[in-house]
Amino acid sequence: CSRSRQSLNLLITMTLGGLWHGAAGHFLLWGIYHGGLLMIHKEFNRTVSKVSLVTKFLESKPGHLVAQIITFHFICVKFALTLLTNT
Repeated sequence: CSRSRQSLNLLITMTLGGLWHGAAGHFLLWGIYHGGLLMIHKEFNRTVSKVSLVTKFLESKPGHLVAQIITFHFICVKFALTLLTNT
């Protein structure tokens, strides 16, 4: 399917996954947030795959470590936002 359709499918799937956890606004936002991050990840991979030097770095151990650190920080931001909106 097209890129836009794939992105929409990711967003819908993650939003429904959030609602599956409970019919509350914060679960809906959780799904939208993670769906958005997956959309960004897919576009990043498509763009980076055209640059061999970046691809080689991301496939190395330091590249994996950088990716894990970035993912950790995105998740921490979401947890902080969740705590702020639930109080």
